[in-house]
Amino acid sequence: MIFHFDSSVVDKAYAHDLASYLKLIHEKKHKIDYDSPSVWNFIEQEVLSTAYLGKVDIDLIKENKELREVNKIDRDYFRTVNIGMKPGMTDLATLGIILKTNSCVVLENSHHDWWPIKIWIDFVKNDKEFKVINQKVSEAISLKWIYPEHAGGGDGTITNKIIDIEQSTYSSATKLKVTTIFDSDKVSATIPSQKNKGLKKFLIDNGFDFHEWERREIENYIPLRIYKFCNLCQRNQAEPDTTPDVWNYTDIGKHPYFNGKYTKDKLPMLAQNIDKSSVKESFASKTFLNKVDNHLVSELQYVIFLLAKYI
Repeated sequence: MIFHFDSSVVDKAYAHDLASYLKLIHEKKHKIDYDSPSVWNFIEQEVLSTAYLGKVDIDLIKENKELREVNKIDRDYFRTVNIGMKPGMTDLATLGIILKTNSCVVLENSHHDWWPIKIWIDFVKNDKEFKVINQKVSEAISLKWIYPEHAGGGDGTITNKIIDIEQSTYSSATKLKVTTIFDSDKVSATIPSQKNKGLKKFLIDNGFDFHEWERREIENYIPLRIYKFCNLCQRNQAEPDTTPDVWNYTDIGKHPYFNGKYTKDKLPMLAQNIDKSSVKESFASKTFLNKVDNHLVSELQYVIFLLAKYI
């Protein structure tokens, strides 16, 4: 994230809090900018003081050249949060919550669904076009700066989980710290599912960003050959149709070819056998709009753009 400091924070009464927050901003590789040189002058002269921080921490913050180097990629793909004491700005109390908590992705089944997501991202972290963004998201996942939160099912349970963690953890910072990704349960490309209608209304009405998988479930992004390799199929049954219009919306768990072999708890095993070619195969089509340059990107890249807003 980029924290844009307004001059309304230039007050010795805020120096102690700002010092501890700058330390966290440095440690979590966020960036800062400000609306006036007076803000950085105040930080250098009053905030970065041994009255609030150890000398080692002060030196590390001052030597962090990237801290104040905000480039176009940063502004285009990472969230900017306006920090100040004026109406409409994010106050210092909320900034404290943002920095002291890790961001979370609410999933229907975090114990299993997170595995393919993090492995997919790891496979594309060095792709040339969006390398900087992908690497930062991959690193944030590995450091648990963004982590999965278990909801226990779709629609109402995700809604309830978001309400619960807003009350227990994130408070005024919730919309800056919480997102969700969930299955569509679509039966075809042209027939929308009604399953998530209430959930999507709640998210849109309350200003949350989210992603609904284009295919039926996360399992539909894993090629059939991976299921075969993991011996999660009934060899005496007819193989499912793997043409995209059919495979993408097949109910894997209920299909006779997988019945009795594949259950949700096998998803981590499938994910660990994913390879680079299967990621390219699953996300070959570019049908999602990158709003920065109006070019189309894969669904996986679109999800990475979403997660980048929370780190």
